[in-house]
Amino acid sequence: MIKKIVYICPNGYIGGAERFVIDVCTSHVSNNTWDPTIIFYEKGAAVEQAKARGVKTIVLSNKFRLKNILSVIKVNLELRKNIKLISPSIIHYTMPYSVVSAYFSSIGLGIKRVWFQHGPLCLPLDKMAALLPMSRIFFNTPYFMSVHEKLKTVTPKKKWRILNYGIPFIKKTSDKKIELDIAQEKIVIGMAGRITSWKGFHTFVDAINLLKNNISDEEFRKCEFLVIGDANNKADQQYLKKIKSTSGGVIKFIPAKENIRDYFYAMDIVIHASTIPEPFGLVVAEAMLTKALIIGSNFGGVADILKHGETGYSFSSAGHDAASNLSGLLKNIIQNWESNQSEYKKISQAGYDLISTEYNIEKLNL
Repeated sequence: MIKKIVYICPNGYIGGAERFVIDVCTSHVSNNTWDPTIIFYEKGAAVEQAKARGVKTIVLSNKFRLKNILSVIKVNLELRKNIKLISPSIIHYTMPYSVVSAYFSSIGLGIKRVWFQHGPLCLPLDKMAALLPMSRIFFNTPYFMSVHEKLKTVTPKKKWRILNYGIPFIKKTSDKKIELDIAQEKIVIGMAGRITSWKGFHTFVDAINLLKNNISDEEFRKCEFLVIGDANNKADQQYLKKIKSTSGGVIKFIPAKENIRDYFYAMDIVIHASTIPEPFGLVVAEAMLTKALIIGSNFGGVADILKHGETGYSFSSAGHDAASNLSGLLKNIIQNWESNQSEYKKISQAGYDLISTEYNIEKLNL
């Protein structure tokens, strides 16, 4: 009999953690190894994508508000009712928010609890979640485990494991260069993901503004600049509006919730510019699978896969000179694009080889 597993996934939008859960559940279903159900706290694109892939989903009717004790009680009662009906062997918590909000709904039911720590790092919810005992805690990079060691935690270290992200290889489904009317010979440079300030989209915009003044008009016209993604709340929408207003009209902003990897196939260079350490950097790994050339942050979990001059190029993305650092890297690459093609392809291939072997979703034995 196939065992059942419940994934607690608070967000209805599609971010890195949500994509991971949906990909894993898709593998469960296709391999007929586990019977998964994802419990969401809200409707959104993640719910629809999971349904489209044949994954069972539940969206809670009660809204969760951590500061509202009545909301917390109602959500946990609704969660408990669903968990008892499903009767899973394991509950998988997607992030600290999942742990804190849903932990007490399964007390006394004899169900193993697994926390795959996707982040955020050492923030209040992370510290609270670390005080709740788990059957197992998984980390997606050695860096992240080392950060977690600084927290006061009740789950003994012998129950901690490093588990590489399982990233499915997805073929290109459409040619975005053609759809966006971009000439095939252009160098397409872009960022993609959930648009929020700590992801550093402003660094990319500022770097392009600097680049425009530091290379010739002819060199600049060889390039096309893209930002792919959505802003999911009011603060992020205001942030998006602000960076659009400073972009000088030279960057295309394209909303995208699904098939984001098709845009990576259209990009020659993919930028990652987080202003704080990320646990892993899923965007970097996904882009590597399309053999794009990666320029990304030199700290956090990203540094475990992005090695400067080996699997991509890295820069300091956290300081006041982040945009200048990125602009300088881009200038050098663009001005040597034709003459250094063999080197760039070698580096892109190395990134592809790393992710396709060490981070292949099939290695998770789902």
